[in-house]
Amino acid sequence: MPGNSLKFKIAVGELQQSELFYRHLISHSVDGIVMINESGYIIYCAPSVKKISGYEPEALLDHHYNEFVHPDDLQKAGKAFYSDINGQSVLNYVQIRLKHSDGDWVWCIVRGYNLLEEKPFNSIIVYFTDDTQRREIEDRLRTSEEQLRTLIHNLGQGVVVHDGRGEITICNQAALEMLGLTEDQLLGKTSLNPDWNVIHENGNDFPGDTHPAVLALRTKKQIRNVVMGVYRPVSKDRRWLLVNAEPIPDNNGGINNVIVSFADITTQKKLSQQLIDQELQKQKLLTQATIFGQEKERREIGKELHDNINQHLNTTRLYLEVAKEKANGEVKEMITLSHKSLTDTINEIRMMSQSLVPPTLGDLGLVESVQDLCDALRRAHTFSIEFNCRYFNEEELPGKLRLILFRIVQEQITNIIRHANPGHVMIRLQSDAEYIILTIKDDGKGFDTAHTRRGLGFSNIHNRAELFNGKVEIQSEPGKGCILTVIIPQITDESDTN
Repeated sequence: MPGNSLKFKIAVGELQQSELFYRHLISHSVDGIVMINESGYIIYCAPSVKKISGYEPEALLDHHYNEFVHPDDLQKAGKAFYSDINGQSVLNYVQIRLKHSDGDWVWCIVRGYNLLEEKPFNSIIVYFTDDTQRREIEDRLRTSEEQLRTLIHNLGQGVVVHDGRGEITICNQAALEMLGLTEDQLLGKTSLNPDWNVIHENGNDFPGDTHPAVLALRTKKQIRNVVMGVYRPVSKDRRWLLVNAEPIPDNNGGINNVIVSFADITTQKKLSQQLIDQELQKQKLLTQATIFGQEKERREIGKELHDNINQHLNTTRLYLEVAKEKANGEVKEMITLSHKSLTDTINEIRMMSQSLVPPTLGDLGLVESVQDLCDALRRAHTFSIEFNCRYFNEEELPGKLRLILFRIVQEQITNIIRHANPGHVMIRLQSDAEYIILTIKDDGKGFDTAHTRRGLGFSNIHNRAELFNGKVEIQSEPGKGCILTVIIPQITDESDTN
């Protein structure tokens, strides 16, 4: 019938169009497509095969797939093929090298589908895509990473890499040696780990949340030139490190990694400390020379006052006494007043001489000298004074140290008389196996230690105490008096002060 004939022609045309469509689709596919029978022989090749392999499709027919697989990849390819044959495939793809028509090898991603039981295919359909470019990029990245790791590993500077959570993921050999740790002890740890024993240069603890890596992670900024003292548990020593931290941002505004680099500056720090100690020692020697030079001058002046000036004044006084016996009237009254004034001058010079050269310090010792000073103060001033030395032993103290302690007492008493207007003063000397402690307390006006400039008196006290590695503490508030405490380490050898 004419109608049926027309429908048949239309159906045939549609089939031809559909076949042409799929032929073009397969021909322009980015994947190479071949059909392999259960023996491994190629029975069909799509035109797209030529784009990847360079072979004409017909040139591959009736060849075994093994002929085009790199020898090193034959086992991998065979395992994947027989897994597909047996319906046990667990891989979505395999990466193997396939031969190109020019003799080179092309890295390809290969996928197989078992359609042996499906008509009209009755074969294994294999798709393969050129993976050379991706593989080359991956190889370059891997090589670059290996080179970077090698470079980091061989650096003389310590390098530690923290991830975005602050955990250590990479460390080089120099870092392990500087920190005195193994990789197992370091990797996976953070700077917040309580086991870290880290301090500042002044000896204070270095909290984990202030470590350079943590700060760089939190602030997203570079941290530069932080000095950290790290304790090494195995060698039981401390190494000083100069640390820098560099945050590496990700594409989302966060931090991908923090690279922490550090150099061991222990030797430089020791040398620097030696220079500082030498300078301090030089200053100490200069101060010592100045103070002991002043003491020598004091002795000479005191001796001159006592032996010469006072002798001349006493002779003059005797002349006045003789003249007084022979005079009368106004002349006698003038001589009497002159005699009294001269006697007061002699007594004043005697007190000055005793102050400059305490007569009992060399003979009876420090305690007797301070006691004599207290007796003189009681006679001359209205405030009460107490001296406590019950727990003090001066028997083995060097003479220079005794003199220094006496001068500190004199200096502070002078300060109190000039500025404090006290009602009571207490002096305490005590000692133990380690320290000598001098305390001078008054109940006078007091002062604000934070806003009061240190005067010459306090400077002299500090300088004298530092000659014997001592320290001075001052406690005072307005209206609450003042407590001066001087703490000096025990020494028994006069040469320790030289």
